[in-house]
Amino acid sequence: MIHREAGLTERKYDAGLYLPHRSIPVFVPLGGENRTNIVVTTGQPLISEYNDTVALRFPGDRAFIEAGLRSIIVLPLIYMGKVIGTLGLRSREVRAYVPQEQQILEHLANTIAPAIENAERIAALVAPALENALL
Repeated sequence: MIHREAGLTERKYDAGLYLPHRSIPVFVPLGGENRTNIVVTTGQPLISEYNDTVALRFPGDRAFIEAGLRSIIVLPLIYMGKVIGTLGLRSREVRAYVPQEQQILEHLANTIAPAIENAERIAALVAPALENALL
């Protein structure tokens, strides 16, 4: 999720291959040199391979390479013309995300973005009521 007012991105959900250094939630400053910020800035999907050359640009890739992952796609979650978050998937296959997979994943991202935005809005409304109820 993108927290523009705080200047942060938040990795809120994680599934799949367990990597000890990956925990949730994680907050990362907006504007840094990472794939999420590139996708948030451009509003376009980013497909990349994990290899030693790319790991020089993105040092965090080293753990994914060591875990056997070879490809990544990061897609923008867009709600009402605004990037509200990203969806990232990784694969052990080299060049796993060909145009057909990208098209399917873009459709998925476009489908889930409104649901995520609605869930965030509901959580923001319910949280104060729950806090008051617990007092």
